[in-house]
Amino acid sequence: MNKIALWYNVPLDWSAIETEYRQFAELMRRTPQNPVWHEEGDVWTHTKMVCEALVSSPSWTLRTQEDQSALFMAALLHDCGKPSCTKEEAGQVVSPKHAKQGESIARRFLWETLGWSGQTSMIVFRERIVGLIRRHSLPYHILDRPDPLRDVVSASVTSNCELLATLGEADVRGRITSKQAESLELIVLFRQLAEENGCLEKPYHFVSDHSRYAYFSGILEHPAQQLYDDTWGEVVLFSGLPASGKDKYIAEHLPGLPVVSLDDLRRQMKVPWMENQTSIINAAREKAKEFLRRKHPFVWNATNLRYDFRRQVIRLCTNYGARVRIVYLESDIPTLRERNRKREHPVNESAYGKLLDMIEVPTILEAQSLEIIGT
Repeated sequence: MNKIALWYNVPLDWSAIETEYRQFAELMRRTPQNPVWHEEGDVWTHTKMVCEALVSSPSWTLRTQEDQSALFMAALLHDCGKPSCTKEEAGQVVSPKHAKQGESIARRFLWETLGWSGQTSMIVFRERIVGLIRRHSLPYHILDRPDPLRDVVSASVTSNCELLATLGEADVRGRITSKQAESLELIVLFRQLAEENGCLEKPYHFVSDHSRYAYFSGILEHPAQQLYDDTWGEVVLFSGLPASGKDKYIAEHLPGLPVVSLDDLRRQMKVPWMENQTSIINAAREKAKEFLRRKHPFVWNATNLRYDFRRQVIRLCTNYGARVRIVYLESDIPTLRERNRKREHPVNESAYGKLLDMIEVPTILEAQSLEIIGT
């Protein structure tokens, strides 16, 4: 993080930044944008203008170094998904889902290239940045959303609405378009909505963890509503790459709980790791249902790298009246690869690289509680 602080000394040293950032800069220079929104031209030109707008904003010098580092890195990477998403449709340049793609690309860059992992605080900081990247266009598209309040509340919990609005302002000012004034007015509305609900500079305050889960899972319509907590116990759902330390953590911290282990089921059923896993998932669900019917807490031990995989298990458990705690474990990538090679049943290197690309780190929006642990 201290190294990043050198990048945003004013005036910005673009020669130094591009040296560190060249893998993105070269691709962005070759990526066009829709002139309706970006008369300035390619993505790299826009990115530099956004960073300049950010550090010249009146509030920039008032921010903490941590906030400056998060904002500047988010500004540098906010459109890193465009090179792989940009195409022409009906004669127009479009970049559908570039923010989601950018989240994944940025995560791997910060994790693998800059080494932002291992320590819990560094993982949390990195995820704060990728959360800003994922939602960077929300402030000026807030009225396009089907439920603006839900988006504002979720942004407050996973990112920070004030930082998101600041990034959005820089994104709008760092371009040439006739729609600039309109977009800036929408950011004002975004800030007002967050402030009115007490979550502009801090997470929205929910009555309880259970009510927060109920709201984000769609059970409650408004965040101020309260749902009576009649859960009978807790299921601990693990998430993390192979060799991140899940088995060790379970043995040391949860020795008395039964475990539904997908790795164990693969070995018992003789299904290779990279083959179709439907039979393994079905067998694991049946074992889980046995515990759930008896209202017996247990551990679900699998990689659970994607949100949609976790959601299926979480819904199964909560439908039976259990609470869910997600435990996400992570280490730096060289350590993970070395641990994997030493495992009795290692994942091959090619597959491991694919897992790194697909990972979606859990957020508190998904369950009643979340622990992020650097190993």
